[in-house]
Amino acid sequence: MYNTADFQTQEEFLERYPGDDVVDVLSFDTYEYGNPADDAAFIHTIDTRLGIIENLAATKNKIAA
Repeated sequence: MYNTADFQTQEEFLERYPGDDVVDVLSFDTYEYGNPADDAAFIHTIDTRLGIIENLAATKNKIAA
């Protein structure tokens, strides 16, 4: 499994990626500290990161989590 937390692009996500021969699952951690009813930024960030993970997983034939 390859997991990271803070990224906005595919390049940032893959910055410390060890290689396809080592990784089976791509994932990330994130936490909401504010009230999502008051600020849609968290939802936008999650949506962006999920899109990045899904695209990379499909390209690399990996599982997205």
